[in-house]
Amino acid sequence: MAFKMTRIVSLMAVVVHVACGWAGGDTFTGLVGNDVLHGYPLRRTDRGRMVVQTVEKGEITLDPAKYKISPNGTGRNGTVAVMDISDVIEYELETSAFADALSVEAAKGPDFILIEIDTPGGRVGLAMEICDAIAKTWNCRTVAFVKGGRFGGAYSAGAAVTLACDKIYMAKETAIGAAAVVARTSSGHMADIKEVAGDTIGEKTSSVWRNYLASLAQSNNRPGILARAMASMDIEVVEVSGRGGRSFIDPASRISGQNIVRVWNRKGSLLTLPAQEAVQCGIADKAVNSRRDVFTDMGAGSAKAVINDATEKARDEIDRVTNRYKQLSLSIDLRIEQLNTSAERRIALPKAKLLGLFRDIIKDISYLIRMKEAYPDVPYDQEDLESILNSIKAEYETIKSMR
Repeated sequence: MAFKMTRIVSLMAVVVHVACGWAGGDTFTGLVGNDVLHGYPLRRTDRGRMVVQTVEKGEITLDPAKYKISPNGTGRNGTVAVMDISDVIEYELETSAFADALSVEAAKGPDFILIEIDTPGGRVGLAMEICDAIAKTWNCRTVAFVKGGRFGGAYSAGAAVTLACDKIYMAKETAIGAAAVVARTSSGHMADIKEVAGDTIGEKTSSVWRNYLASLAQSNNRPGILARAMASMDIEVVEVSGRGGRSFIDPASRISGQNIVRVWNRKGSLLTLPAQEAVQCGIADKAVNSRRDVFTDMGAGSAKAVINDATEKARDEIDRVTNRYKQLSLSIDLRIEQLNTSAERRIALPKAKLLGLFRDIIKDISYLIRMKEAYPDVPYDQEDLESILNSIKAEYETIKSMR
């Protein structure tokens, strides 16, 4: 999992948001009187009330404390919103588009939102933003489907996103796990966070991330220690039976009367679970063959899939802007090189013409800086651009002052 050093402080300060209160109810029965409504919540008000789209009365505002709310699907629109995470989690624009689209789709009243996942992971901070958006989706169930494909599962940051969802389905050939924090070294290769940031900061960062994963798992009644083992090679996990029934623990915590049923992870390895094993240990809910199997198991066999392509459009926009950036950057580099290697040409040019060339370069570099500010995902360093701009401006002023 790639981790940018600038995110260390924010990661250490993270608070896991857990969805609470209403969890998908669709029949609203008044506690006083015989008022029965069917529909779905749209939003909460600042006074603790709820705006609900109902079949009987249209959009109304009600006090949830005065109603019994039942999650039975009645009143929803018979669709399933399908969203997709099928690449490296690396772009801010894409993450923002996902969060916005999730909120929009939840307010449309689908039976549930299906998040199809196939990713090797990505940036910790962005994964946490996605998880936060999922946890805040209080008015519609979120369902992860680890669908398989190019990457074959939900790894690293993708494991976190999967664990954030209310339910987890996995295609039978997929896996989930391997979520240790890594960072890019000065030479450009990926390494354990401790190698890059040092033992103290590295361990603090890893500890927060392990506990974050555990919190995501536990918020949906999944074994937290297994989530921790996905992020640390120092955690051993065994399944025991006996007092208190079945549980997953560190072997050192085993008490008299508990029998070891299975060793799930040994020290020295990161936990990665194939689909069937993920179901066996309670990390996933079911292994399936297809999206339609998920619909059927969720009681929405006749629902229509509505594809939300917001993240795909965001990635296309990033590609378009990046290509434009590259073209303009190459053009600027070529003009600067020509000016620097053609002293005779400079002398031969009229001063006004030479100043005009410098002004064009300054204008284009300034445009690149504005583009970088608008699109942080563009893979260029803004400080380098500003340094080049200042150098070109200084040379422009020197030429301008010459007689």
